[in-house]
Amino acid sequence: MNSGHARAGVLALAALWTPLLLRLTPGWRGDPELMHGWAVPALALYLAFERRRDAPPVTSGGAAWAAGLVGLCLVGLALALPVLEANPFWPRALWVATALAAIATWAGLVAGTGFRRATHFATPILFMFTALPWPVTLQAPITLAGTALNARVAAEAVSFLGYPAVAIGRVVEVASGVVGIEEACSGLRSLQTVTMAALFLGELCRLGWRRRLGLLLAAWMVAVAGNLARTVYLTWIAATRDIAAMESRHEAAGEWALLGTLAAVAALGWIFARGSAPPPAVANTGEAARGPGRRAWSRALAVAAFMLVAEGATRLWFARGDAASTRVRWTLADPPDWKSAALPPAAREQLKYDTEQGRSRDDLARGERWLAFCLNWSGDPRFSGGVFLHDPAICLPGIGARRDGLTRDVTVSVGGVDLPFRAYRFRNGDALQRVYFAVWDGYAGAALHEGAGMGDVTALRLRQTWAGRRGVDYYHLTWVVEGIDDDAAADAAFRRVVPELLIRRS
Repeated sequence: MNSGHARAGVLALAALWTPLLLRLTPGWRGDPELMHGWAVPALALYLAFERRRDAPPVTSGGAAWAAGLVGLCLVGLALALPVLEANPFWPRALWVATALAAIATWAGLVAGTGFRRATHFATPILFMFTALPWPVTLQAPITLAGTALNARVAAEAVSFLGYPAVAIGRVVEVASGVVGIEEACSGLRSLQTVTMAALFLGELCRLGWRRRLGLLLAAWMVAVAGNLARTVYLTWIAATRDIAAMESRHEAAGEWALLGTLAAVAALGWIFARGSAPPPAVANTGEAARGPGRRAWSRALAVAAFMLVAEGATRLWFARGDAASTRVRWTLADPPDWKSAALPPAAREQLKYDTEQGRSRDDLARGERWLAFCLNWSGDPRFSGGVFLHDPAICLPGIGARRDGLTRDVTVSVGGVDLPFRAYRFRNGDALQRVYFAVWDGYAGAALHEGAGMGDVTALRLRQTWAGRRGVDYYHLTWVVEGIDDDAAADAAFRRVVPELLIRRS
């Protein structure tokens, strides 16, 4: 393709993808599982450049319907930008927006170069999806299964080496203390990274689909093995020395495990590529004869102008929303009969909340023991993912507690606001614990637990977009009580205690 068409194509691609990439970068900065995302756009461009060697010649045809498809995708992307501005870590929105940009890219190639040539570049376009977070419905089972598996394997391995260890849920108990198997030890980070690496190597070496699938499966096996080795090593350090020594090696062990895994995947790519020659280069005669073409430049400028207007409108919408927002926020009082309480440092590292308030009280007269926490996410939006991924039904079984009975809904009125809590019952050893939990959106003035089930998080995110709210103000409100055996009595005591401790702030 001549230089005039190439420059017009570069302009259209930059205008199309830049607003989306700007909204992907918060995830790449804040989520360790997506740190490879920074490399994906450059790698995709390199793969596209390599594909030029054997690309079919430029043809005409299909321009009308392809141009119409580009227009539809641009409209959809313009509508998606405000949603991503308000919810930069919403996987569903990120996948939809990336799909729109990918389809627009392919359709634009069809309009400018023909169907066969555009389809030839489909793989580099699809490679952009490796920079996205996996959906929560996929992440959660992998995380839970990975941490549980790592705990069991680590306990068995360390015990085999002569240091007794017992796996309880997602923790391993050794002589020096308890080793928590966090999400970082589930293998999801290395799994997502090696998936990107395996797909890149498969395309770079132009492997057949069977070899690409084999390389991907082998890369996953290496990622699981590397993560298990890391967990066993850290548990062994805790068993032979102490928890502090294990924590001091935690990050370094993760980095070395990831580097070793990537090196192994590179070696696997070389093995799978042996005997697989890349396609021969194709001489695309006749392409240079096409002139620069006013149509190519007019289309590129139209795409750039449209995306510039969409970006400007998005920024104006949120500037208005930030100026007009009102909040309903919460804080805990500090009564003299309550003591300060704190979660373990690992909890803050895992959940990444901004502020924490904790209170505890032993009511000897009633035989009750109370524990209350108010966690708040109000800073950088990229750290708010823990709000939606953690609740007592996930966290407590991870430390050995067992669900006991059905979940109930209990509503408490505080400061004129009805707060719907989800009530759980757990057995932790011999102790019966009742846990009341709610998630509150301070900007929207609404709880995420509503009615008999989880609130409609999708509707909440769209309301946040409509209100033009760029920031976050989420709260985890948790009460734990022991010493009450009856559900009705526990609920009555909970309704009595919460207004004593929880204070509404506007």
